[in-house]
Amino acid sequence: MLLTLAIATTILLFVLIVLLIVALVVRRSLDAQREARERETYERLRPHVVAWLGDPDAEPGPELVGATDARSRDVLSKLLSRYGSMLRGEARDRLIRFVAEQGYVEASVRDLRSLRPWRRGRAARALGDFGSARAVRHLSLLVVRDRDRFVRLAATRALGRIDDYKSAAALLMLLPTEQVPAGVVAQSLLDLGIHGFGALVSGCDDEDDVTRRTACRLVGLIGAGASPDAMRAAHDVLRRRAATDDDAGVRTAALGALAALGDTRSEEVVRAALHDEEPAVRQAAAATAHALFLREVAPDLIEVVGRELQLDRPNWRLVRTASHAWAALAEQLDPDALPVEAREVGMPFLREAAVASSRSLA
Repeated sequence: MLLTLAIATTILLFVLIVLLIVALVVRRSLDAQREARERETYERLRPHVVAWLGDPDAEPGPELVGATDARSRDVLSKLLSRYGSMLRGEARDRLIRFVAEQGYVEASVRDLRSLRPWRRGRAARALGDFGSARAVRHLSLLVVRDRDRFVRLAATRALGRIDDYKSAAALLMLLPTEQVPAGVVAQSLLDLGIHGFGALVSGCDDEDDVTRRTACRLVGLIGAGASPDAMRAAHDVLRRRAATDDDAGVRTAALGALAALGDTRSEEVVRAALHDEEPAVRQAAAATAHALFLREVAPDLIEVVGRELQLDRPNWRLVRTASHAWAALAEQLDPDALPVEAREVGMPFLREAAVASSRSLA
């Protein structure tokens, strides 16, 4: 009896294994056929997409406008998403209009509600490549509410590919939530470039420390191409943050941004920052004075060096930065400007700084 039961069990297991193998082979065969059909459709549609996007005067042909079956629309959506991530200027504008008119944006927005994380992530990326300003609200909600970390990251990066002021504002509002790393948000804001400059300038006055810090840094990185009015607004807010902000990180970031934007009228702000209570702020002020070639603050720089060297544990990076700035800006490199008690320790720094500036100590 037991032998019969064992034989029956063995046969049953064998049959189940054979059925599983057959199912896997059939599934793989069907997948291979589907992939082959998709490749065929892809190769058929790609020349039409390239020809249309490459000719500013061309209208989308019937192969693109008339794509109604699910496979063609899915493949065409992938094609347009791929080229949307590469294009800029007039060709991208035409692509944005086309995907909105043909319903590809709506289809991707619907996919954001899918139960499958991979589908939501793919839809978020496609909306970013499509550059649809209408998708900003949906992507922002996805970042805040979605349970899947990778979907939130995809939505954040997608916001950085939508050249719209609202996209930059949405990204700045994400910083305090900590739903995604601040570095990912910052990279998306960098991807927006000058399109997000106005929102970044406003973000420098945000109540959240991390937001102000990030906004000040990014204003310095992308502000070179801003209009004169926007640049003046940036200079004003950065000077105010460098002089009065309660957070040392914000003051440091604002000073670095002033240097990056070439604000040579920030002399008083830099001079005050050289006497800040935080070493990182004083170091940033010394680097800013050097970058902007503010000769008038040279006496303050050597004062910073002397005061730091008299501490029990000097900040050597600060000493080196301030020494190099002083050597580049001072009219005469007189080591006697250092206090006597700091001169012996400070002379190697002054000699190094003088050599770096191709000058000689008096």
